[in-house]
Amino acid sequence: VGWVVDGQQRLKAIQEADVASFPIFSVAFIANDQTEQLKQFRNVNTTRRLPKSLINELIAYDVNDPDSLSAQIVSRLNYSEESPLRHKIIQYTKPRNPLTQALIRDTSMFKFVTRSISGGALATLSAFTEEQEVVDMSVQLISRFFQSVKFVWPELWELPPTKSRLFHGAGIAALGVLMDAFTARFYYTHEVENLPPEKFFTQELNKIKSACHWNQGTWIFNQTTQRPWNELQNIAKDIFLLTTHLNRYYWELVAEEDERSENEEKEKTET
Repeated sequence: VGWVVDGQQRLKAIQEADVASFPIFSVAFIANDQTEQLKQFRNVNTTRRLPKSLINELIAYDVNDPDSLSAQIVSRLNYSEESPLRHKIIQYTKPRNPLTQALIRDTSMFKFVTRSISGGALATLSAFTEEQEVVDMSVQLISRFFQSVKFVWPELWELPPTKSRLFHGAGIAALGVLMDAFTARFYYTHEVENLPPEKFFTQELNKIKSACHWNQGTWIFNQTTQRPWNELQNIAKDIFLLTTHLNRYYWELVAEEDERSENEEKEKTET
């Protein structure tokens, strides 16, 4: 069976042209499977860089690629019926469409997943999950988290990044840091073998809700740095400001909770 790896548009034009014949040059490769076809496609397109979004979709089918796990998870999140992010991720083969409410750029979601795999919640998950179940469990964990995001901010769930920074590149990065922090907190106080339930994520999100200004107000990062909600940009500086701010805010709350609990326990012991 022959497959056209590159040049589909030219071939289609020749097929529809009103000519008796049209000789063309072609190069054939012997490929044993889809993975090899994918590699050849990427190789023949190196003269003109492929869109990052397309690469992210393609590597989901190349299990030997180090980023394949991230790509598989993002794809599952966008197409699984159980995922709250179904059809909400803009991919190369699924561009922005008002009818499907695709709002999150796949590159932002890809970074969200990759960061977590490298040292966050998904890294912890991989440590106690069978290899063949990692994708399923990762999708389940992220789905629970975003279902809680939807519950806590229902009025923002369908808003584009221009009207809310929740699904903006900086917002997605911040949510990723929070998911990792919440999961770390859960595993510190619970059995590692269980996934954090949706109600736990909802509980933790409500703790930091008052500090979030996704679509109104001003972010107070410190005494000298403030930023109106709609001035946050998807650049390294702003992402760092937002992620470190929310991460620090959350862990300071946790420290205060732990201190109160210790004092209450101490008082009970003394009485």
